[in-house]
Amino acid sequence: MTRADLIHGLLGLTAFIVGISQPSPPEPGCPDQRACIAMAAYTEAVGEGLVGMVAVAQVVIERGGEPCDVITRERQFEAVENVRRPFEPWKTDPKNWGKALLAARIAQEGGRVVCDGADHFYAHDLTTPAWAEQGRPCGVVGGHTFIAME
Repeated sequence: MTRADLIHGLLGLTAFIVGISQPSPPEPGCPDQRACIAMAAYTEAVGEGLVGMVAVAQVVIERGGEPCDVITRERQFEAVENVRRPFEPWKTDPKNWGKALLAARIAQEGGRVVCDGADHFYAHDLTTPAWAEQGRPCGVVGGHTFIAME
């Protein structure tokens, strides 16, 4: 059993204990910061399962500031920028939206699946950006490599 398998199992157990119920949509008005973290986790890593979504959520939090501001900065989270509108996964994909909300909660409460300080990632099957060599590699989860830019 690999470390990733162990982490995935523990996160799955956490999801079972916490209970992923039918997720509700974010409240209108003031942005829900957890929903913004979940949006990044969902759009960037829905195919990576809970572990991948926690890793992306960790990056959002590691960047500092309000998560809704972090994920909407230009050229930072490509999948968020390119998401189809209206974005309503609680209607179209409630199971994975629930996982994304759980991933956001785990990361907000200090859960880590890549090293502390991981504040960037890239899809290594598609590209290796020049900035990646300036940071410290923190781990690989699925198709993403995580970097700490120190």
